[in-house]
Amino acid sequence: MKQLSTLLLIVCFSFRVFGQQETMPKACTNPGNGILVGGGFSISPQFACLDFSSNSATIFASNAVSPSGGQLSNVGYIFNFKDGDNIQFPTGNPTSTIVSKPGTYWILQGGNEKGAAYVTCKSFEVIQTEVPDVKIYSCSDKSVTLTFLNTPKNKTHGKYRIVWGDGSQDFVIPSQASFPFGMSHIYVNAPVSLPQIIAIYTRGNNNEIDVCRSTPYPFNPFINNKPVINELESLNGGESAKLIVSSGLDGQEYNIQKKTDKGNWTDTGKKITRNSGVSSVTQIIEGLSKDSLYCFRLQLKNACGNDILSNEVCTIKPSYTILSDREVKLDWNIPDSTVTRYTINFSESPTGANPNTASPRRPTANTYIFDGLDCKKKYNFSINASIGTVASNIVTIKSPKILIDPSTINELPAPDNISTVSVVDSNRIRYNIFEPSGFTKSKYRIYRSVNGGSFVLVSVMAVNFYDERDLDLDKNQYCYAFKYENECGIQSALSTNNSCNIKLSIQNTTLTWTPLSINSSTNKPTYFVEILEGNQVLSADATSQLTSNVKKDIDLIISKNPNTEIKFRILGNINYYLLING
Repeated sequence: MKQLSTLLLIVCFSFRVFGQQETMPKACTNPGNGILVGGGFSISPQFACLDFSSNSATIFASNAVSPSGGQLSNVGYIFNFKDGDNIQFPTGNPTSTIVSKPGTYWILQGGNEKGAAYVTCKSFEVIQTEVPDVKIYSCSDKSVTLTFLNTPKNKTHGKYRIVWGDGSQDFVIPSQASFPFGMSHIYVNAPVSLPQIIAIYTRGNNNEIDVCRSTPYPFNPFINNKPVINELESLNGGESAKLIVSSGLDGQEYNIQKKTDKGNWTDTGKKITRNSGVSSVTQIIEGLSKDSLYCFRLQLKNACGNDILSNEVCTIKPSYTILSDREVKLDWNIPDSTVTRYTINFSESPTGANPNTASPRRPTANTYIFDGLDCKKKYNFSINASIGTVASNIVTIKSPKILIDPSTINELPAPDNISTVSVVDSNRIRYNIFEPSGFTKSKYRIYRSVNGGSFVLVSVMAVNFYDERDLDLDKNQYCYAFKYENECGIQSALSTNNSCNIKLSIQNTTLTWTPLSINSSTNKPTYFVEILEGNQVLSADATSQLTSNVKKDIDLIISKNPNTEIKFRILGNINYYLLING
């Protein structure tokens, strides 16, 4: 007989790669090389559990006995012995091993008795415990129904312990063919703690030995895990919509329903399912009308025949009005009365350059004026609505993108301006324009009207003043207006605050003049009747009237110098506050 001591001199391994094998390795019953089969030993534990308390297990081999029931000499163990492995014992003669993967493992024991070498094998099992796959329904505030699903995970469970939280518990022993199966519980008293389900792993010919328990799986018996639509985004101008869902029963198919703002709920024919371990799932609904508003929800009939419905989320349909070459006014519907804020997103189109978000809008405001347009560029705008204030529970609604092209405006609004027309000398007028706000000017187009006639274009200027000469100021009154033209060539309407020179007339010794063309609701103009000798102002009497008798002034001047030439001029003055360039 071959001695085990000879066997122990074979080259040894210092480590092994762990796997597992369900059936006993062939070398355990037919080792060869004159080695006999016999003897025995103990394994502790026979079943090891990888569960919520430990992710590894230590297995011990001990109590070696010889085939005759006596002691073995030169005892050694090969852990995780498999088909194809040689009978080679590791150095150090270990009697334990650590295993961190589930499966069936074999231990080979070797030793000597009476000059003969003996081997024998035993197996142990490592079990990875898992909580059950179960659906929970509540049909009333007193009853709960559990459905254990037909899944591979559940078929590894030997029984279930259900602790109902009201002082009672049930043990359920399913057969392999019974999945899915359900059970109900009626509460006489409200539970004092959350009920929980524990999966028990059993072994033995009749599954009579409880070997491992799963992590307790707590559940709320009166919550049907209502699904939530977390995000709704309108796409393709509103002809399709994207829904994102992150709540609901795992693996359950929910119907997606829709309705228009004045319609009834109908099925879209699309379903959405969030599987276990997936944080969110997306579904696209197509075939919508871009001119309609839609609301969406998820629907499911539970085991009690009752509808489980998600939140309702409705679309945003924006519109816009281009107010000027710099301003656009956005308007949109209020999708939900509980909106906590709106944000306006915009970027250049089609490049997406310079993306930005305007400051959040008040939840009650569904209009916004943006004043940063450039007429040479196009823009994509969209509206986001947020419902809720806690980040993890916020529902977001995104409108479709709308394209805004400032150059499509046919005519810019008439400029709101202050301008003056003043006589410079006997035949020259200067027209001054105080800068209008709200536009990017490139040119001024100057128009003139004579004695109330039609306005005709007289000049195109890059500056905001215009001098005109060779005018007959004794006979005519001249009024001026302007249009502005931006750098994209778009013109405004004609300015409405037209300005005219003060036309002075004299009959006998009474002066009459036209009023100052600048109006103010708070300040009234003051007129100064100036008397000039040559170019020197001799006096200037203030009045608020549009007429003045100057006989005394004339008589006084002539009495001093009968040959002098007397001139009269009216200076109009008004206090006006201007906001120029901000």
